[in-house]
Amino acid sequence: MLRFLTQYYNVSVDYLLGLETDPMTQEAFNPDAIKIKSMLQDMDDKSKDFLNNIFSMYLSTIRERDKERDQLIFKNPVDLYNFWIRTSLEIEEPDEDVIELRTEFFKSKGNIFKKQCNLKKAVECYEQAYNYCRTLRDSIPDQEKLMNQIGKLYGRMGHYKRSLICFEKALDLSQDDVRRGTNYMNIGITSNFLGNSERAIFCLEKACDLLKSSNSSTYFQTYSSLGILYYKTGNYQKSLQYFLDAVSWAESRDDLYRQSLNLNWVGVIYEKIGCFDLAEKIQYNGLTLAQKIGDKLRIGIHYLNLGILKKIRTDYKKSAELILESLRLFEEADDIDGQAEANTELARINQFIGDNTTALKYLQTAQKLAADVNDPELDADLLFAYSEYFQKMKRTDDAINKIDEAIKLTEKHLLPDYKYYFFRTKLYYKMKLWEKASKDIYKCIEKVEKIMKNVPDEYLEAFKNRSDVKEVYRLINKFMER
Repeated sequence: MLRFLTQYYNVSVDYLLGLETDPMTQEAFNPDAIKIKSMLQDMDDKSKDFLNNIFSMYLSTIRERDKERDQLIFKNPVDLYNFWIRTSLEIEEPDEDVIELRTEFFKSKGNIFKKQCNLKKAVECYEQAYNYCRTLRDSIPDQEKLMNQIGKLYGRMGHYKRSLICFEKALDLSQDDVRRGTNYMNIGITSNFLGNSERAIFCLEKACDLLKSSNSSTYFQTYSSLGILYYKTGNYQKSLQYFLDAVSWAESRDDLYRQSLNLNWVGVIYEKIGCFDLAEKIQYNGLTLAQKIGDKLRIGIHYLNLGILKKIRTDYKKSAELILESLRLFEEADDIDGQAEANTELARINQFIGDNTTALKYLQTAQKLAADVNDPELDADLLFAYSEYFQKMKRTDDAINKIDEAIKLTEKHLLPDYKYYFFRTKLYYKMKLWEKASKDIYKCIEKVEKIMKNVPDEYLEAFKNRSDVKEVYRLINKFMER
């Protein structure tokens, strides 16, 4: 009642109830205020008591509201942003300021989920923020950064096709060379994951050209990308140099995340060239950094690669423990690529200990996961693992078919694949298919020697002493003795 009276006469509640006595604050601007005040003074006691009760209730409600506001505590920061989002959504006809607030609330909520490695929910929040941001004036730079962020998260989850679409949209929205360079770099990285190495090289070189003059931090991140590309083509010398440079840059910026990321790759390369002690040391250094920042995905990757090193050294129990822990972390982070790799390695461990039933279950799980990733290197490795399984089960024709598929895939995407040729050589050798075995062993030698040319001189002996490389040369000697 009081609210309607004050709206009708354009005065404050305080004035009507006599709490505000300065007539100039109301009467000078609204002559009708004198009439309503006189009307209130002429009321009988019951009417005045009624209004007093209303006013008391009003004050009590306001005090209770202020008390609840002061005592409002959010144990989870996500709850705070949920509260603000709900509050902003209650505004029926929001202006641009309200929409801008909604955008910021969803971005902040997404940032929290990203830190918690809840990548799926983080993507949902950033996409909501992007949808609101699109309706704002002069928001193209913000739209581009949001789309770029969404692309990165899809990439971390292994959804590379979705990731590429986001980066291409972000490139179209880019306003300067730094942002264009950033998006070209991300397109290059994602194209590489999708097996398009030519586009990957083009985009990364384009990124370098755009970023070099800016001296931005993103320029140095292209080192990691080029390191990955050279690694995938078997040029371990260039790859190692790029990753070591990237580690040095990350250390100069005290960037623990990128130190962990690049140390992992350094460890992987040392494993490939046969420096297993050094690889393990590097992986543990990277793991310590990942644990400091609490990044579950990076921790999981280090556990996976440490598990692979233990498997190489035939410590299958410790290997399984590490890889199972990595799988748990990949599942929490919703990283499909990591889950597929972990399942593939667990299948191998179970084959080595003779549990082929469990090995097949892990392979089938990995196959389902890999279907959503579209990573040629992962697909080739999974086919290789299937071939190993069929060979153990004495299903030689199936083993040949799978390794044939793996070799075709590695040839198509220029992946280092001597181990695939060597495995097929051994299958042909057991089948006494000498001509086919001979062709494969010489192809295998050709690929091993190509890698040797791209191994740093100081690590060349370590590569030659890898057990599989030694086995290659032992088998070629058998052929020469025939």
